[in-house]
Amino acid sequence: MEDKKVNDKKSSWCLCVIIAIVISAALLVIAGLFDMDISKAVADLKPGEYYSKNGFARAVEIFGEMPIYLFVAYALAVIFWNAFYFGKPSVKYSVCIVCLVLIAGVCYFVPYRIHSYYTELSEELIKDKNAVSFFKISVGICLGAIFLIGVMLTGKQNIRKQLSFAVIVLFVAAASQLVAQGIKLIDQRVRYRAICAMGDGGETYFTPWYKLNGKPESFKVLIDSFGKDSVKSFPSGHTTAAGIAFTLMALPYTFKTYNDKGGKIVFFAISFACVVLVAYARVLMGAHYFSDVVFGAIISYFLSVLALWLVYKKKALKPLNVYCGL
Repeated sequence: MEDKKVNDKKSSWCLCVIIAIVISAALLVIAGLFDMDISKAVADLKPGEYYSKNGFARAVEIFGEMPIYLFVAYALAVIFWNAFYFGKPSVKYSVCIVCLVLIAGVCYFVPYRIHSYYTELSEELIKDKNAVSFFKISVGICLGAIFLIGVMLTGKQNIRKQLSFAVIVLFVAAASQLVAQGIKLIDQRVRYRAICAMGDGGETYFTPWYKLNGKPESFKVLIDSFGKDSVKSFPSGHTTAAGIAFTLMALPYTFKTYNDKGGKIVFFAISFACVVLVAYARVLMGAHYFSDVVFGAIISYFLSVLALWLVYKKKALKPLNVYCGL
């Protein structure tokens, strides 16, 4: 009876992965055929414009990638308290110090990114450097304190349970950004908004998602006009970052309360909705094609599935627990 349950779980796991692969392949085929048509229909850009004035799209431009930083700050806070409460004396203080430094860096980076996007998208720039510095430091300190205190208040037992989820978050965050940014550097696909800003003849810079853009000299005029970011369309960094929400699929395995079909559906639905929202806004902004956002979501989703498989199926955290005494 027990073996049958295990086999059923394996079968359902494999079936979900196969369905995800089929859907991903179908979406990429559709994107390969209709990328430009979808952008023309959805993007809120007038000919000659580089930045959309759409308020929703602008808001997501500023805040859409924030989930990855917030998830990472939370994960580091979990590791900090696990080391503090349960770590071996030989490593606990080193781990705590490293976590505090990283939390400070991540939490400072959040207001830094918000400000940098604001200055790119708004005509009214913040010129008072002291006010900007105060904003970044104060927001960073508040965020760091919120995560550290919030995790501590969940209690020792829950802190220990959250360790596996925290490791999954850090793995997916690091791996997804490494993959996405690496592809961007190699592919150098021209953004739709750069093509739109070029006006007539701009479509000659368009390339399908499965084709490398070629030599940088061929689109030097775009880089001179709009900066290097104008040729970093594929895949969508914002969608990949928002895709950290797919790690929420690990929560039913972390807490028994949610470990049923309903809990798994709810957490997947929340993560899926978050990613779709950001993906739509990026196409609406003209910053990405449909294929860019689909591929960004694919990166984060399958890395999340891989992390779940390694942690919960292959027990990959055992060596860490033994070494650190967690």
